[in-house]
Amino acid sequence: MCGRYTLMVEFMPDELRALLTHFMQSGEEWSSQALSKGGEISPGNRAPVLVLAGGKLQIQAMRWGLQGRAGRLIINARSETAHAKPMFSRMLSEGRCALPAAGYFEWRDSDGRKHLICPTEAPAMYLAGLYRMEADGELHFVVLTREAYGEHAAVHGRMPLILPTGSEARKWLSGAIRVESLAALRPELSIQPLGDEQMRMDLGEF
Repeated sequence: MCGRYTLMVEFMPDELRALLTHFMQSGEEWSSQALSKGGEISPGNRAPVLVLAGGKLQIQAMRWGLQGRAGRLIINARSETAHAKPMFSRMLSEGRCALPAAGYFEWRDSDGRKHLICPTEAPAMYLAGLYRMEADGELHFVVLTREAYGEHAAVHGRMPLILPTGSEARKWLSGAIRVESLAALRPELSIQPLGDEQMRMDLGEF
């Protein structure tokens, strides 16, 4: 699963950095809450989310998580079954988004130790997501996940569905690439244990 990710604007590609800088200067809540934590985005936070409108990339503020049953916050959607779930199927055709990220955090299944997982040869990547308008009048998003591969599986059994470059991100946003094709990609990522922090995430995956 993906329970937290980080966004460091200074490492983003030029086009995206310009969009994000404008977003940050617009007074969004995200600016103060994320920058104060080194750019970490947590469930329930508002975050800058990439969408495609009229063929142009746009940044919109959205909140991470959909309201599930009994007030449960749904933050992830399994890419393998999203098409068959009423909560997600429509978003696959009408609500695709991408989350700019310098990396994401995962807590190892065996002992809860926190790890930073980030691109090996690139300054940034994108996480595939889905979004919709919720009853509170805000746009909310979830992160698509897949079965973990290689060394990542030793940390956690699930991982985000990653769009390695802006090219894949555009294809995803435009609908030109299917979830199955993204799941076949295996970008190289580095895995860095972080101190002795032990913190198990108790968050929803539908």
